Amino acid sequence: MSLTTSQIKFLSSLGQKKFREEHGLFVVEGVKMVEEAIHQSHFPLKTIYGTSEWIGKNGFLLKDPSLEIVEIKEKELKRISNLKNPNQAFCVCEKGNKSDDKDLKINDLTLYLDRIKDPGNMGTILRIADWFGIENVILSPESVEVFNPKVVQATMGAIFRVSIFEKDFTSFFEEHSDLNFFATTMSGADVFKMKKTKDSVIIIGNESHGISKEIMDKVKEKISIPTFNKSRSESLNAAVATGIICSAFRNL
Repeated sequence: MSLTTSQIKFLSSLGQKKFREEHGLFVVEGVKMVEEAIHQSHFPLKTIYGTSEWIGKNGFLLKDPSLEIVEIKEKELKRISNLKNPNQAFCVCEKGNKSDDKDLKINDLTLYLDRIKDPGNMGTILRIADWFGIENVILSPESVEVFNPKVVQATMGAIFRVSIFEKDFTSFFEEHSDLNFFATTMSGADVFKMKKTKDSVIIIGNESHGISKEIMDKVKEKISIPTFNKSRSESLNAAVATGIICSAFRNL
C-alpha cells in the first residue's frame, strides 16, 4: 500500500524543528542507523519504513510484534527523506525525555558543549564521546538541537548510546561544584602536560566565538592543545579538538 499524501507531508515535516517539537518525534535514516534504532532503548521506536528489498533482508531484525513496519517504494522514500541519497530504510522515534536531570550522575569524564551550532560538529562530538566511553554530554540551551536530522546522522548511532542533557551552565556548575571543570581555550595549560583527574568536565566552546565570558569567568582551569613546528593555523575544528582532548584525558 502506498503512502498517502498526508502521510508523506507529515513525515517530511519532521525535518523541521517546530514539527519535531509539536509531535515529540524525530527521524532516523539509512540501513545502519535504523538497525541501531531497532536495538536501542533510549528513544521508543514508533514506525519503520523500508523498501521491499530491505525488509526482505532484515526480517530477522523485526521480530518484535510491537514494531509497526510499513513497506514503501523508493520514490516514496525520496519524498520523505532528508538525505540526498536515501538508503532503503527510514524510521520515526519518540523524543522521550532527552535524559532527565534527575538521572544525571557524574562520576567520570563529562563534556559540556557551549553553543555548538554546526550539526556536523555536534553529531561528531557525540560520536567521539561514545568512542571514549563518555556516558554524559550536557548541551547549553543555545546549542543546535540534537534531534536535527543532520546531527542524528552524524552521530552514526552514538545518539542511542550517550545520555544527552540540556542545562544552562550556571545551574550545572552550581549543582556540581565538587567536580573539576576545564575550559578549552587557545592560551591555556598544555593538555598533554597538565595534571588531570577522571571526575572532570571538559567545556567545548562555540565554533566561531569559543566559550562564553560567563563560563570563562567561573572556570579557573584553562587548557589548550599546543601547536607544533610553528604552525600558523588559527584554530582547530571543535570536533577535532574534542577528540584530541578526550584522548589526552583518557590516557592519564
